[in-house]
Amino acid sequence: MIRDRASSSHNVNPVVQFVEDAFPSRERYNDNESIADEGDHVCDVDNVAFKVTDAYSRLIAETNTPLYEGCTETSLGAILRVISLKEETGISIKAFDKYLGFQKSLLPTPNKLPKSYAEAKKILKGIGMGYELIHACLNGCFLYYKEGDIHDQCPVCGLPRYQDVGNKVPMKIVRYFPLTPRLQRLYMSKYTAGHMRWHGQRETSPYDDVLRHPADGEAWKDFDRSYPQFSSDLRNVRIALSTDGFSPFGASATPYSLWPIVVIPYNLPPSMCMQKEFNILMMLISGPKSPGKCLNVFMRPLIDELKVLWDTGFRTWDRYGEEYFMMKVAVMWTISDFPGLGMLGGIQTKGYKACPICLDDTDAKFSHGRMSYTGTRRWLDMNHEFRTQGRDFNGKDEFRLAPQTRTAIHVYRETVSHRYPRLSLVKEKKSRQGMNEAKLCWTHKSIFWELPYWKKSRVRHALDVMHIEKNVCDNILGTILGFDGKSKDDLKARKTLEDMKIRKHLWPKKPRCTTGKTTLPYANYTVKPQFSQLC
Repeated sequence: MIRDRASSSHNVNPVVQFVEDAFPSRERYNDNESIADEGDHVCDVDNVAFKVTDAYSRLIAETNTPLYEGCTETSLGAILRVISLKEETGISIKAFDKYLGFQKSLLPTPNKLPKSYAEAKKILKGIGMGYELIHACLNGCFLYYKEGDIHDQCPVCGLPRYQDVGNKVPMKIVRYFPLTPRLQRLYMSKYTAGHMRWHGQRETSPYDDVLRHPADGEAWKDFDRSYPQFSSDLRNVRIALSTDGFSPFGASATPYSLWPIVVIPYNLPPSMCMQKEFNILMMLISGPKSPGKCLNVFMRPLIDELKVLWDTGFRTWDRYGEEYFMMKVAVMWTISDFPGLGMLGGIQTKGYKACPICLDDTDAKFSHGRMSYTGTRRWLDMNHEFRTQGRDFNGKDEFRLAPQTRTAIHVYRETVSHRYPRLSLVKEKKSRQGMNEAKLCWTHKSIFWELPYWKKSRVRHALDVMHIEKNVCDNILGTILGFDGKSKDDLKARKTLEDMKIRKHLWPKKPRCTTGKTTLPYANYTVKPQFSQLC
């Protein structure tokens, strides 16, 4: 980053420019008139001005201090370079501390190189945006947040808040990185402030139907028509929210799950918005188990901030326009894999009601420990030839219409019309009466319905293409080549065909003697072993 800026300007010290970008409005704090323009959003001007001026002065002093006497490199420049080296190489803090100690011993004394990673971070503290540590119930039932911070045990399941009461060591911690200062930073730097208007200033053609950016899509245009006041200011931010879980320790004996929540600003052009530098980390949810439906509980701080950013906005300095404006933010949709969709949208992703489009009108059949879904021919044109070729599908001709696509208002009304069990990782015992109730396509009420604009959003949840491509490719290749554990054409699938009384030539052949094995006839789409060996 420093090298790029140096190449763009030979007259400005890139390290000084880095500090200037972090404090673009420092001079405005002395202008009481400009600060008082939005009095409702400024609490203590003198206190804020002192903190900003003090941090700015301290960092500027570091840019004017040589690393050691006679050195052309400044103290802050050296710190930025070693921190960048650590982030690029991914070395541990212990190894980094030893590296700094060795480098410091090679330099003349005295020198300003920090002795440890903690000391370097302390010097850069004024540039950072910080994060919050929020205690949570180990079962995901409760977040000790705002008014809930007074509790010492979970009011839902009764689990204690601390595993070590004396040292106040919590059972579980959620790390929250506030969204507002991170979006403000995009407008504070002159290198990104201008690009935040790209979505509204891009060149378009009325005859061009190519989707190059989400702004070209119908969902984006429909949002503009529904909220013209929001869309009238190009600087208002539109974001997507994405999440997925992974095990940070790999295939270890100790199971552990880490779920980051990332925000993507769509104001930027396509060449920038999907770069990792602009994927903003919002939350880190860790624990031995996946949060499941309790993701609703953990996302409370983020949703509360998003509601404020939509209703009132936040006073932000625009470096490109050299003025303050009220920055508002809207979530366009979420991005996840299919199980993540169930957690974010409160929708079933397995079982009899696993289709987020058909919902209660899903055709599903359970046989031999596996679910099979039919009825997809309903989406074809009424005169399509596949509708009358039941022999090649499930044995029945299909003359039904496609299920009606629900609007967001319709989906919301259906969601709130049910009573759901409590959000907790502790499984509740089901009574016999509850076991006889009809299965629902909803698992819980998604917290996103609290956003005022969510009930009018045309697209609320999107699936990650990467997961779909990988899974489809694995299943197709596994089935054609007969890979163990990957093929969907196994004994259970053949027994299901036998139960449905279709494709008799593919039914499993039972052994003639008790010691024999059940064999599966080769299908016409299967590569036989002798041909696969030639490949």
